[in-house]
Amino acid sequence: MNMAYKVIGIQHRKYTNKSGKEVEGYNLYCTYEDKAVNGLGCLREWVNPETMEESMVNVGDECELFYNRWGRIDRISVNS
Repeated sequence: MNMAYKVIGIQHRKYTNKSGKEVEGYNLYCTYEDKAVNGLGCLREWVNPETMEESMVNVGDECELFYNRWGRIDRISVNS
């Protein structure tokens, strides 16, 4: 079972990297419950525009993050 995350921020980013390639995506900021943390744990994950648009995730949503074999987010499921 995947962990539930609460989205606390979404930041659109678009820039040219050092090799001159245009990069676009989103920083997704989330909190989650962790028994090893006094309070909440937090994380920032990079999400490509296609995954972000398909998920329709918004600030305040609870969701699950699914990763591909390279450790990148390939799906976000919003919990209703």
